[in-house]
Amino acid sequence: MVLTAGGAGVAAPLLTAGSANAAPVAVWDEVAACESSGDWAANTGNGYYGGLQFSQSSWESVGGTEYASRADLATKDQQIAAGEKLLAVQGPGAWPTCGPKAGLSRDSGAPDIDTAAQPEAASPAKPKAAQPKAAPEAGRKRTGPESYTVVSGDTLHRIATAYDVDGGWKTVYATNRETVGDNPHLIFPGQELSLDASRPGAGHSGDAAQQAKPAAPAPSASGKSYANNLDGWIREALDIMKQHGIPGTYEGIHRNIIRESSGNPNAINNWDINAQKGTPSIGLLQVIKPTFDAYHVPGTANSQYDPVANIVAACNYAADRYGSIDNVNGPY
Repeated sequence: MVLTAGGAGVAAPLLTAGSANAAPVAVWDEVAACESSGDWAANTGNGYYGGLQFSQSSWESVGGTEYASRADLATKDQQIAAGEKLLAVQGPGAWPTCGPKAGLSRDSGAPDIDTAAQPEAASPAKPKAAQPKAAPEAGRKRTGPESYTVVSGDTLHRIATAYDVDGGWKTVYATNRETVGDNPHLIFPGQELSLDASRPGAGHSGDAAQQAKPAAPAPSASGKSYANNLDGWIREALDIMKQHGIPGTYEGIHRNIIRESSGNPNAINNWDINAQKGTPSIGLLQVIKPTFDAYHVPGTANSQYDPVANIVAACNYAADRYGSIDNVNGPY
């Protein structure tokens, strides 16, 4: 996760071997391996982009838009150049977990990079039999398909953006509410979604008159709208917890998240005893897979990386083990 750097965007210069506040490519590779499993085109829908998991505001503040509109659409070298600029401003604490782990520092060496290269274009995947196609990178214009098959990691927002659907994810949800159900945040691989906004309920049987009715506006899981940031994730989780009788307060959740992941929903602990056993701690509240599966709350996404699902499952576990997440003040 990259913390937001203040100030207006400035052009990130080509960094040379003599630059101060620099780190070699090998160190940046280690940061990326920790942040995104080394995927320099990462865009999982968690609000962070590219190999170094820039937030959009951080990317813009260090002049990343000189290279591409988002970090995941820039080359590896361009992302490193932007990372160098952020390192100079914030230090390795901009990547609070992965920076120190990778040995990142302001004086750890200069990278051998070339920012003049063109942004990497997403190569179309070769078709595979009996497998749904993956959504193209967000921001690519819609090419006209009438339907889309959900794959792992998809969200309605990502699909709507990728195919330039008028009205965004709410239109996709309204058109496919019979398929998706009451929770627009919960979709499953293999679901076939119509991208034709002019045909609500397209592709499903049912009364024609009923299909012609405008679909209701898309609510969140609790009928509210939440910001796609740490504050919004906690507030949505609290509403879901209230519905299921799971105790916990904003302060208790926030305090534990900051200690466990510094607010990075993509955080992975690859070095503790759980990781050595093959079940690394993942997400905002660093939940291992067996615990997540045991305490997962129906209606939330079935993914440790989903910030709301991670919070709710962790609080459900903490309630069972400690009475409340508020009673947790250290590793749990």
